[in-house]
Amino acid sequence: MIVLLAVLAALLAAPAAAENAASGQVESKSWKVPLEDAYAFRDDASFGEGRVIVVAVSNWEFGEESLDRYYDRRYVLNEFFADEETRVVYFEFSPDGKYLGYSYFFEGGDGCGWCGGGDVRSAVKAHAGRIAGKLAKQDDDGLSFDLSFDVPIASDDYGAKQSAGGGEPGKAWLSWHAAAEAGDRKALRALAGPTIAAAWKKAEGDGRLDGYLKFLTEDRPRTGHVREAFVKGDRAVVLVAGESPVLGKMHGEVQMVREGGSWRVDGETLQLGAPEPIR
Repeated sequence: MIVLLAVLAALLAAPAAAENAASGQVESKSWKVPLEDAYAFRDDASFGEGRVIVVAVSNWEFGEESLDRYYDRRYVLNEFFADEETRVVYFEFSPDGKYLGYSYFFEGGDGCGWCGGGDVRSAVKAHAGRIAGKLAKQDDDGLSFDLSFDVPIASDDYGAKQSAGGGEPGKAWLSWHAAAEAGDRKALRALAGPTIAAAWKKAEGDGRLDGYLKFLTEDRPRTGHVREAFVKGDRAVVLVAGESPVLGKMHGEVQMVREGGSWRVDGETLQLGAPEPIR
């Protein structure tokens, strides 16, 4: 598990491009976070309905190229990017750049699932695929911030829809899922993409292959099906769902790569709960 998480973290925290600059500071009751980078994407509103622009800011640099491939970017940032040293705060804006509120969670219960209102000074605009401006707020009890950013908004174009079943990428994931359920090492290795193959090789060299295979095969839905897949060139995102007799309903997404004409699994992010409707 540690091996794959380390690989994912490295991909998601690749050096940022100069155009993705952010500056300033965010300060909570427990933490001061000097900002190094920002990443913008569209997501469902945390409060109310509709889609909003989310600007994630951090004291570390985002790997935009890797993040752009994911369907549920906020989940991936929370699970595989943020940690005890890497902080992330999310600011939400209307499609034209009107400030709506923020959310964050640091250690020790220091966080807010959704905080709107307050005396916030905002000079932010969204135009032509970018969002830029300044944002400031002083708060003795909650989150204070004084920051600026100028970032492109990540595209929502994940590629051509393959419909329910997911086409060839969907079939490849179903084969992977069956191999994981059966504990078939040979079949899993044959279906592994470059990221998983690299983690596999490292775990094997470190004498921890059994633990890594346990990570790949445990805590999965017993029954799995493909909801949709998106194909763009030699990459695909496959949306999956299922149910575990122990964990209940599960859903997630699978990153896939086409190598030598065959689709291979390059990463899975599975989480608990029923999936949201496909956008």
